[in-house]
Amino acid sequence: MEKKGLFLGAFKQRPSEGTRFIIRKNSDIMIKFILDDISTWSLNPQLRYTYLVQLYNFILCCEDGIASNIQKITKVILKYVDDDIKEIQVICLRIAYSIGFFVSPDVHIPFILEAIFQKEPGNLANATGDGVLKQSLKNVLRIMNEVIKGSSREELKPHLKSLVNLLNSPEFENNESSGTIECLLNLIENIMNTAQEQCKEYKSELFSSIINICSIINESFNKVIVYVL
Repeated sequence: MEKKGLFLGAFKQRPSEGTRFIIRKNSDIMIKFILDDISTWSLNPQLRYTYLVQLYNFILCCEDGIASNIQKITKVILKYVDDDIKEIQVICLRIAYSIGFFVSPDVHIPFILEAIFQKEPGNLANATGDGVLKQSLKNVLRIMNEVIKGSSREELKPHLKSLVNLLNSPEFENNESSGTIECLLNLIENIMNTAQEQCKEYKSELFSSIINICSIINESFNKVIVYVL
């Protein structure tokens, strides 16, 4: 399977076609065991990392065959993407990128958008409170950024309007978290990098998004904003 995404050389070293075929044939059984193991809260850091690597390798074999399990996989990486262990954060972001690379945005974009606009913060993060909701928003945006970086511009095009609308959402108007705002700026950059000329019809909305973000952040972000522009 060859797919033209942002990085054309991505996943060239994934397992052989024979290995991928065998795993895809048994994917329903294997993904259940992997997700059951990794969903346990009491895992020590080494086991968390080991199981996440297993999940990543499974995706490299199963490719778009993971589409039916996107919600479960996304919940897992949302659970661990803010882990205290840097290596665990990194593998979660790699999994998110692979989702964007192998699976159509028609499958993953609607679910991630729903996660951002959910009214009960405990659904995905297993936590409560306004502060945790803001942290959850940041984590969902981190996942969204990686997914978009892995996606192809042709497949992303039908979802550009929804993504641009997200940038101007009132959900972020009162969010003073520097991490969340930085993720929003990264999202603008990734949308523009991936979609490129297809963003032209949304140029005014994207510029408006940047202006709105400027109104709630300090000058330390100026260099990032200039870079995006």
